[in-house]
Amino acid sequence: MLHARLVRPPALGARLRSADTSAAERLAGVRVIRDEGLIAVLHERPDIAEQALRLVKTEFDPPPPGPDDRTISITW
Repeated sequence: MLHARLVRPPALGARLRSADTSAAERLAGVRVIRDEGLIAVLHERPDIAEQALRLVKTEFDPPPPGPDDRTISITW
């Protein structure tokens, strides 16, 4: 069985710009899966998967602006 840890964006709608997984890949037994904006690290031990996740370096584009307390309108 493999345990997976996923790279998550810092905010809803943020897009992955770049990722360096080389340090995580150097850990024995770690597998890195990349599919478009998804990055997952896998290992037989959950603690090693978590350690590998912390080694992944990422940059995200900010999310598009959305409604806030000044731009939202409610109609009844």
